[in-house]
This record gives sequence, structure tokens and C-alpha cells, in this order.
Amino acid sequence: MRDEPGLEPASAPVPGDDLKEVVMGLNWDPRQPDTAGGTEPIDLNALCLALDGEGRMIDAVYPGRTRNANGSIVHTGDSATGASVWDDERIFVFLDALPPSVSALEFAVSSATGQPLAEVPGACCHISDRVSEQEWIRVDLTAVGPHRACRVATLRRGSHGWRIAPDTTPMDDQRLAALEYAAAMTDRAIDNRPPG
Repeated sequence: MRDEPGLEPASAPVPGDDLKEVVMGLNWDPRQPDTAGGTEPIDLNALCLALDGEGRMIDAVYPGRTRNANGSIVHTGDSATGASVWDDERIFVFLDALPPSVSALEFAVSSATGQPLAEVPGACCHISDRVSEQEWIRVDLTAVGPHRACRVATLRRGSHGWRIAPDTTPMDDQRLAALEYAAAMTDRAIDNRPPG
């Protein structure tokens, strides 16, 4: 497999049985004031998409929707500044608690304020073990090209547990809009579900 730009693969393969609780961390630096004294805001978003066995999206978690129905995927909330000392946004995934219908997870980053990721200072993300903080994947988002959104990693469920792989595939605005719409429809269906 060829190395993707901006990709720093894990130092060793991750056995499926070792993947239990995963965290995606996203961080970037606030833009410094320009010569006129103004500062254009930068806001990146971390996303996690849940897919079924056919590759269809069945759930999504992002700053506008910070958890799935059973709490097995949780977003820490929106950061609109990039000013945190550590990760600006985090997504926690508790793999053993995921619904059986979830066959894969995709982690992605989007630019909410429209800047290409390559122009966001210090933009990077990692996929790590939630407990030990051991990094499995790190992506330098400034090196993935002039895209405003990019998938960074994929987790797939197999007979021996979950396997993680880097994946720096660009995403377009239409795909992002479809994700948010689908997530909203999922919430509406849950809200209208008959009791019991």
C-alpha cells in the first residue's frame, strides 16, 4: 500500500482484539491577526459515520449531534477557535457497545468556516486508544491537499474484532450536507418512535 500525503501510519499493526475504546482527536491553531488587525475565524469539525454491511450510512455524530442513540459514540462538542492546549474536539467510541448493525466506522474532518484544510495552521488529527492514549494513526491535515473535508481513517468489524486503517479520501460539500440531513432524519425517526 502506498503512503498517502500527510499520513503517519501506526508503528505496528493493531490486532482486532485490542480495539475496545477509541478516541479521535482533532486539533488546530487559531489564526494570528493579519496586518489590518483582523482575524478570520477557523472552525474545524470532527465527524464519525456509522455504516452498515452494505456501506450505507446509518448514523452520524458531529458537533451538531454529539451522540448516537445508545451513547456508544460521543462527541465532546464544538470548538470554534482551535485554542485548546490539547485536542480541540474529540470523539469517543465504545466498540463493544455499538449496535450489531454497525459494520464500519469512518472518521472525518470538515472545515465549517470554509478554509481548505491545507491552509489551517497546525491542523492534525489522531486515532488513539482511549485509555492508554497510544496513537494508531496520525494525519497532518495541512498535507492532504486543497480540500475542505477529508476522511482520515476507517474501522471495520470482522470475525476477530475491529481493524483500523488510514484513509485520506477527500469529501465534497454535497456529501457533508447529505450526512447532516441523514443524521437529522435519524433523530426525527427516534423522536417519533412509539413507546415500548
